[in-house]
Amino acid sequence: MKTGRIRTGIAWRLPLLLAWYPLAWLASVHLFVMRARLHLGFWPEPSRPDPKDLGFTFQHAAVGFGLATVPGAILTAVVLVVVLGGVGSGIGWRTQAWPALPLAAVSLAAVVAAGRPDPGRFFDGCMD
Repeated sequence: MKTGRIRTGIAWRLPLLLAWYPLAWLASVHLFVMRARLHLGFWPEPSRPDPKDLGFTFQHAAVGFGLATVPGAILTAVVLVVVLGGVGSGIGWRTQAWPALPLAAVSLAAVVAAGRPDPGRFFDGCMD
């Protein structure tokens, strides 16, 4: 029975970190909206005010850049799991790399589920 060695390098943790990325982006969107709410005194709406006029340029840019990189992060996580699965063997791969696949699916589903109905139109407002 081949047990394999458990890998501990960054390459083995990277798929999990990338799989968490969509959830971190979703949290950053909601933090941006909460910060705008505290600053304005009312819930922001698309173009009321323009997110660029709030003075949160770094956070606004991070939210926009984050949305553009979510698909790439998920794709990279899946590719890394496949590559590490081919390189690794036995228990090391099974216990460390594969949990990134269901986590990536759940985090991507959470972003889609939050963005589809968007009752407060926060995604529209942030991407304005």
